[in-house]
Amino acid sequence: MRGIVFALVTCATAIPYRLLAQSALLSALEGSVPAPVAGSTTGAWSAGLPGLWLDPTSAPRATGAFFSFYQSSYASVQVYHAAVAFRLGPRWLLTYGQSDIPNLFDSSLTNADPTLSSLQARALWGGLDATGTIGSLAGSVGLALAEDDNVGDFHSSTVARVALRVSPFPWGSAGLRVARGVGGSLSAEPAGRVQLDAAASRNLGDVTVSLGAGVVRGALWRYAETKNGFGFAAVVTVASRLSLGVGAARYATGFGATSYEWDRSAVAALRVSTVHLGVRYTSTRLGVGSGYGISIGYEAHSSISTP
Repeated sequence: MRGIVFALVTCATAIPYRLLAQSALLSALEGSVPAPVAGSTTGAWSAGLPGLWLDPTSAPRATGAFFSFYQSSYASVQVYHAAVAFRLGPRWLLTYGQSDIPNLFDSSLTNADPTLSSLQARALWGGLDATGTIGSLAGSVGLALAEDDNVGDFHSSTVARVALRVSPFPWGSAGLRVARGVGGSLSAEPAGRVQLDAAASRNLGDVTVSLGAGVVRGALWRYAETKNGFGFAAVVTVASRLSLGVGAARYATGFGATSYEWDRSAVAALRVSTVHLGVRYTSTRLGVGSGYGISIGYEAHSSISTP
């Protein structure tokens, strides 16, 4: 049995049962971003198509698909992100995410008790967003469904979300994102979550430097791991092909041994025509902890633009 299973069992005996309405796996999935997105609070110009996972308005005209995989370095937890964006009137975005512990129980245990094979530790996330643009203003509305199977303790939540982004200058933009739980068995935070970010970029010959900053207030669910935070990100892109970036965010934790935690990341991405390859390393105690991610994606030529 994996180490995180023991942690779940320990928590079940040490804290009230209602806290288990949201598992660590759901917290990890809800707070994660795919490779090669540099920052989880800074939505603008975040690696093109993968940035749509965080903010559908960060690239409102992007169409294509990507898949990302994240492996925790000190726990046997895997996180997947995937998205498909296409235009049918507005630009539609379908997102899917999953975090789980593969092979939750050893075969020796399932052989002794076959009922264990039906238990799993897994969180799922699926969303649909519609995005449109009017001049320099981009907006999106969407719904998402979260499911959390915490070794037989199953809960779900429906999340409504809205995003707006204004780009008054070719070199800068500012965005607002609001999300709130509107149904399900997970206890929603009444005020929901609000995020603000701003970004700017400058072209220096074949090199583009992009800087972003953002803040987040509130949470989707009452027992979320983080409540408030702020972060920064910087990305350097060479010849519109190779991108290197760093990001850092500091969060107030909803529970745990410390009141604040950092989330730091280093990313790299290579674009060859319409295909991108990305990597991300994260150093954090949040979610499932530190680890590495890789992604591959396709973005249509007609939607590719350099900030």
